[in-house]
Amino acid sequence: PGKLPSTKTAYLCQPGALRALWEEAGFNDIQEATLEISTDFKNFDDFWNPILAGATPLSAYVSALSEEKRTILKNHLQGQLFQDGQDRPFSLPARAWALKGRP
Repeated sequence: PGKLPSTKTAYLCQPGALRALWEEAGFNDIQEATLEISTDFKNFDDFWNPILAGATPLSAYVSALSEEKRTILKNHLQGQLFQDGQDRPFSLPARAWALKGRP
């Protein structure tokens, strides 16, 4: 499998990346926290369709795939989420970085 294409903002998804950006901008006394929530989906389509319609780096990556590769990805994800083949409600974690500091 190929790597996800790099984007101008993808590095911000890594722990410490926003802190470094804030430090570079001159902020002091920076505190960083990880916020995690559960994202609930009614079924696979509830998860997959927003990816196809969205404006995120993941959406751009998936949209750039050929129809064949997009189908392979979809089938692989379905297989990982539903190893028994039964589509049903499921949850995935969603993570964000929160910072506060002084100029």
